[in-house]
This record gives sequence, C-alpha cells and structure tokens, in this order.
Amino acid sequence: MDRRIAQVWRAAAAQALSAARTLTSENVRGMCNRLYYAMFSHAHALLIEAGKSPREHRGTWSHTKLPGFVDPHLRSYMRASKAREYRALLLRARQFREYADYHPGLFIESIAAIKLFDDVESTLGNYL
Repeated sequence: MDRRIAQVWRAAAAQALSAARTLTSENVRGMCNRLYYAMFSHAHALLIEAGKSPREHRGTWSHTKLPGFVDPHLRSYMRASKAREYRALLLRARQFREYADYHPGLFIESIAAIKLFDDVESTLGNYL
C-alpha cells in the first residue's frame, strides 16, 4: 500500500489528538470522540505501513473489525504485549466514544476521560 496513504492517516491521527487537547473536562464527550478517532486513524497508519490493505471500496477497516487486526499485525512495530495493550486502548477509546456519541443520558466521568486522554497521548506520542 502506498506510504503516502499511511502518512495521511498519521496526519489525521495527529489532528484528532490535537483537537482532543483543546477540549476540556467541560466537553468530555467531544474529547472522547476525538481520542477514539486519533486511535482509529493511527491504527490505520500502522497497519498500512505493515503492508495490510483495508476494504477496497471504503479505504478503511470497520470500527468493529479494526481491533482484531491490530494485535496480530502490529507485532512488527512492537512487542506482542505492547500490541495487546494498543488493542485494549483502541477498544477502550471506542467504548468511550460510543458512550459519548450514542448515549447522551449516560454520565461520563471526567477523571476517567482524562485518564483515557493521558493513555492515548502517551501511546501515540511514541509514534506521531
């Protein structure tokens, strides 16, 4: 797959993470959304760099299938334990995003969202 496409995904991840930084505990839902899309975009970049190709007609992996590709295919970038941690963080970010986007009556604790932010920033900071 074209390295340029991976760079575009990496730039999208950096933009989403940057947007999450501007959101505060007053906008936890927006922050959770941007954190997930930072992880989603970054996972695409890593998988494409590892030689994997997403769905041809859409150019992406689905939100539900992406985590299943992460663990086995990212071991060329990181130890197996780190690939599992990356997958777990992607799943946690997706869960927060789904709560934020689809369950407006559900309270999302600011402390938990800030912990997610710290974990995503720490993880992606090693790659962006």
